Amino acid sequence: MIDNSKLVCTLPGEQIPAQLLEWSDLSAATLGVETLPNGVALVLPAHLGPSARDLAEREAACCSFLDFELRAAAEQVRLLITSETPGAGAAIAMLVGVAT
Repeated sequence: MIDNSKLVCTLPGEQIPAQLLEWSDLSAATLGVETLPNGVALVLPAHLGPSARDLAEREAACCSFLDFELRAAAEQVRLLITSETPGAGAAIAMLVGVAT
């Protein structure tokens, strides 16, 4: 059984649509998606690194059950979105539009 009490987002309701739209825009710009054991990695063009970092930091502030890591390389960045919390895969999928 999944304990949904650990899957809590504290973002005010009126801000959720705008933030989800930002995730949709970021996901649309991906060069690829890699499935990880507890989440996904979005492969993005390097120029999107700063905006990906900003969005990930804001998401981490409201969804503490998610973990974000940005790994930069010369031509691209990888944004890892993972969670050890059971059931978090659905939240990750909602953010990036990819089943985990």
